[in-house]
Amino acid sequence: CRSFRMKTRGSAKDTFRSGVFLAQFYGTLVTLLFCTCRIIWKLRLRKMDKEKKIRKAMRIAITVVVIFVFCFLPGNVTGVAVFIVRMSYPGDCGTFNVAVQFFSSTVAFTYMNSVLDPVLYCFSSPGFLNTLRLPQLFAWVRKGGPIQTRS
Repeated sequence: CRSFRMKTRGSAKDTFRSGVFLAQFYGTLVTLLFCTCRIIWKLRLRKMDKEKKIRKAMRIAITVVVIFVFCFLPGNVTGVAVFIVRMSYPGDCGTFNVAVQFFSSTVAFTYMNSVLDPVLYCFSSPGFLNTLRLPQLFAWVRKGGPIQTRS
């Protein structure tokens, strides 16, 4: 088995690498959840959660957590599966290679986070949306003419 050095079973280096792999996800997830819950709790204590802008900010914070879980959980689960297969079935290259293929296919989700977070931040900002002039752009498409800009 060529991938992930299947034959080195249980070395301190592999255990450390697996621990860091898990800590990267779960440490960040716990931090995100703690901060998001704390922000929402503080805003509700101050009775600020009724304002439209504050509710929008709360939704964005929750969306960041959902995007994080959506993007990183599949890779983390399959990464743990690779580790379990390597430890439980040493030398079973067929099972190991299937687990590695699943892990490799979930890596795309982790990269998707790099795309989704900026999109979320940009489209949640009224300044950005006004700069794009989306209503004017859509009107131009419907009318079939150029966008009129103010001088």
